[in-house]
Amino acid sequence: VYGDRVPPQYKDSAQVELSKSGITVKKTEAALTPQQRAEMEAKKAADAVAAAKKEAIDRVDRALVSKYANASELAAAHGRDVDRIDDELVSFTARATGMSERAKVLYSSKRINKDQRAELEDLSNELSQVAEILERKLSERAQAHRRHKAERARFEELMGRKPAPAK
Repeated sequence: VYGDRVPPQYKDSAQVELSKSGITVKKTEAALTPQQRAEMEAKKAADAVAAAKKEAIDRVDRALVSKYANASELAAAHGRDVDRIDDELVSFTARATGMSERAKVLYSSKRINKDQRAELEDLSNELSQVAEILERKLSERAQAHRRHKAERARFEELMGRKPAPAK
C-alpha cells in the first residue's frame, strides 16, 4: 500500500518507509499478538530468575573462595561445626540420662505420692522434648556432613582441582 498514511486495517502490520529514491528509511515491526507478548514476558521472567540464581551461586562461590585459603581450612571449619553439634548431643544425652535415672528412682518407690506423680509427668514431658532435640541434632549433624562434602567438592572445582574421592 502506498500513501502518506497507514490505512487502519494495516496499522498492526510490519511497515517499511521508503525515501523518494526508493531506499528504506524506516522499518516498523508488526505489533505482537497477545500470545507473543505473553511468551515474551514469560521468557523475560524466566531469564530474570535464571540470572538471579546464577548471581546467588556466584555470590556463594566468591564467599567460599574468600573464606578459606585451602581445603585444610575448610575441613577444620567443618570439624569445628561437627564438634559443636557433638558437644550438644553429649549434653542432651547426659540430661536425658539424668532424667531417666530420676524417673527410675521415683518408680522404685513403693508408694508414689501426688508430688512424685507430678514430677514423673514433668520428667516424661521433658524426656519427650529432649528426644525431639536429639533427633534434630542428629539430623543437623548429617546435614553438616552433606554440606561439607558439597562445599569441599565445589571449593576444589573453583580452585581448579579435581575433587578428592569421598572418604
